[in-house]
Amino acid sequence: MMHPAIRWFYISYDRMLSLGSRISGRHYTPGELTKQIRRQFPVTDFVFSTSKDYAVDPDMIIPSGLYDCYDEAEMLPSIEITLSYHPEQKYYFVDVLNWKQLSFDIAECIGHEVVHQYQHRNRKQNQTTTDRWYNSERDYLGDEDEVDAYAFSIAIESKIFSRDFTETTVYNDYRKLFDNDDLILAKLTKQISFYKEQLELLNEQNY
Repeated sequence: MMHPAIRWFYISYDRMLSLGSRISGRHYTPGELTKQIRRQFPVTDFVFSTSKDYAVDPDMIIPSGLYDCYDEAEMLPSIEITLSYHPEQKYYFVDVLNWKQLSFDIAECIGHEVVHQYQHRNRKQNQTTTDRWYNSERDYLGDEDEVDAYAFSIAIESKIFSRDFTETTVYNDYRKLFDNDDLILAKLTKQISFYKEQLELLNEQNY
């Protein structure tokens, strides 16, 4: 069975690419563009919000995601995608944006959070998901759930952009942080292989 994160990645990627074709030549405020993107996804599963951040360059949009198991327990949309824009940019021209990259970033972000959703749903009944607090980026990236989710992100980037997984940005972040921790890198590589196998199965089914 195909992992739901891979399924949602391709659904999201295709919908974003299709949206880009339909709205080519237009321009939108940040709020209007977020609304256009939000309409491509079921409101029962996803929430989209707009944020302003000076760390974001002009003509760039940076997505980030959050899965909330407590919202899911209340039968509410449990995955929130925040789209961050430059605070002083009033309009975004679709044709100026790197729409393929934006489509990938949003789809990868959604898939990453679906991995977390899948983790929570598949825990044993006597286990509960607890809030985690991290003292450092190393603690965060070394968490077992994050190793799994970022392995998905690495495998997807490798597939879509036809590059070896060792050349992806996230893998190199791990290699720098855990250069003396073979256990973390071994776990990461094992999970990357799992997602790559899933992607190969999907490719065989399609062709």
